[in-house]
Amino acid sequence: MEKLEQKLVKLIEYKQKDALLNLIYDLTELPEKEVEYKIPKRVLDLKDKIYSCYKKLEFALAQDIADRSEYNSQLVDLSKEIVNMGVIINRYTCLNDQMGEYLVNEFKLKDVSNISDDVPLSNKSVVSAAAHFASHQDCSTIEGKFAISNIMANLPIRMTKDKFSDYVTKGLGILIDNLPPTFAKACSDRLKDMFYVPVDSIKEDFPMMYEKISAVYALDTEAATKEDFESYIADVDDNVEALQSIYSLLSIYYNDVNYLLILSNFAIDEDYLFQDEMLIKDFYYSVVDYIENKDDELADTVFLQVSNEIESRFEDSKPLEEEINNLMDEVTDWENLSDELKTTISVNNAVSNRFYRELEEEIMTPQDLEKEYTTEELANDVNTYIADVCAELPKTKEKFLKQKFLKNIPCPMTQEEFVDYATYSLDGVNDKLVSLVAYGNIFEIVDALEKQEHEHGDSCDCGHEHHHEHGHDCSCGHEHHHEHGHDCGCGHEHHHEHGHDCGCGHHHH
Repeated sequence: MEKLEQKLVKLIEYKQKDALLNLIYDLTELPEKEVEYKIPKRVLDLKDKIYSCYKKLEFALAQDIADRSEYNSQLVDLSKEIVNMGVIINRYTCLNDQMGEYLVNEFKLKDVSNISDDVPLSNKSVVSAAAHFASHQDCSTIEGKFAISNIMANLPIRMTKDKFSDYVTKGLGILIDNLPPTFAKACSDRLKDMFYVPVDSIKEDFPMMYEKISAVYALDTEAATKEDFESYIADVDDNVEALQSIYSLLSIYYNDVNYLLILSNFAIDEDYLFQDEMLIKDFYYSVVDYIENKDDELADTVFLQVSNEIESRFEDSKPLEEEINNLMDEVTDWENLSDELKTTISVNNAVSNRFYRELEEEIMTPQDLEKEYTTEELANDVNTYIADVCAELPKTKEKFLKQKFLKNIPCPMTQEEFVDYATYSLDGVNDKLVSLVAYGNIFEIVDALEKQEHEHGDSCDCGHEHHHEHGHDCSCGHEHHHEHGHDCGCGHEHHHEHGHDCGCGHHHH
């Protein structure tokens, strides 16, 4: 066990130096230059606060670890600011998603308006296709329930307010079942944003984006041309891309504060970090120089050097981690480990947890909730929000938002209930254009399943691949293939990655 403790102590030292190198990497990479959009002032203010905390680090390290509480509090508060800004950027992304869905729906309604009035509607064939789709889903799993939600979100909404609230309550219950209470609350909060975000909320941070979205609201969809729709949809796509890049910045900022917390909480003093490490010490003070003088050439030089240093150190550390893992596997009697070894293991775990924690994880699992919420309380909160929003909206907008919202929660219906609802929904539509758009959307989803089923090819050993493509025919005389350019395919799920090699945001590869 003595060997294990020695190795762990060495690994903890390595991780702290790795944290410092990662911090230096981020501060000299200057990722703000990669954002092709005007970054809001309060986001840039967060970076300035990180610079300030970085400059104070040497003074914190001059104190005993127990005396660094004030510095640590500054870092914790800064971390919370970054998390709150991440929530706001996610909210703005939801707003643009809602605009994108609205534009695509209006474009499709206009697109199908030129279909001959003589073409009959065929609800039966659409319901049959939806039933076929549902029969291929495992409704005992949340994945199967979400698959059916994609169809639900494309069926014209036909529920009373009470029925809709009950549906949301049941769907939310499935979604947050067995989740930690903290995750459940964050999940319900995000669902409210996914339903509706007020346009005015984006005005202060993104005035240009606000103008574009306001123009969408003012758009005369009857007079708009195909080119008009394509232009507005492209604007929304650009908005989402800009927001993703700014969220990526926040992810980096969040990591940087965590690196500072690792150093403040566990680095004994400056000598602990810099003894026999003159290169790291030089990097550290070069960044202080950059912060004070904003010499981009200096930043570029340090960035290249620290990149090489991180790569070489990662290769050197892998054998150490493998050896520790092997030694840990041999531990069977945890209760009788020495207090010193238990403490060392605890410190190693704490450093690792802080090092690898990500912004999205923090947003979804906040650490400082005042209370735990029941599923009923969360569902009531979401339903109350939806009711309050809808009270201020025209009926057509309310129906559209409710319909599209259904993709965000698992469908609580059985397959039989789903087929009955699909029939009821389509039979209640009086607007032929609405029916045709619903047909097209549903057949696209079903066709995707058909292609997936058939693309495996026939096993006839003839050496040729047999791909059976046979789109469904709803007898409307129109092709249902409306692409609108969003990478997320109408579901609008945005994965924020900030471009570092391993995808976790840390530079140890």
